[in-house]
Amino acid sequence: MINHDTFRAQLRALGFQQAELLNRHHKTFPALDGAELVVDFDAGRLVFPTAQGLRITSNTTTNFNHAEKAVVFECVHRLLSQGYHPRLLELEPTWNVGHGSSGGRADVLVRDHDGRAVFIVECKTPGVEFD
Repeated sequence: MINHDTFRAQLRALGFQQAELLNRHHKTFPALDGAELVVDFDAGRLVFPTAQGLRITSNTTTNFNHAEKAVVFECVHRLLSQGYHPRLLELEPTWNVGHGSSGGRADVLVRDHDGRAVFIVECKTPGVEFD
């Protein structure tokens, strides 16, 4: 579970604004068609800019069930901050590999403007998981 106080402090450090009278923090990227990232603490949801084309293969990325989800959220924030358009990003993509194998899954896939995979990001929380 994500520690809400720590996560709020991280969001403030990243330039997120708290919505008036709501337990939500948000940040808009005007240069990326107004893409917005939102953390809704009341609903326990992480909201990504799907209206601008970001694809989410599995909604497990959008909730607070594991601290790694905050790391994925920050990774997406940093990619957007670097100018990667949301339509180039996919969360929790899967691949079929081998014969009958269940395949693999990554946290973030980044594509080029022609839709080709450029790189994947596997997010880990600091400490034991990272080590």
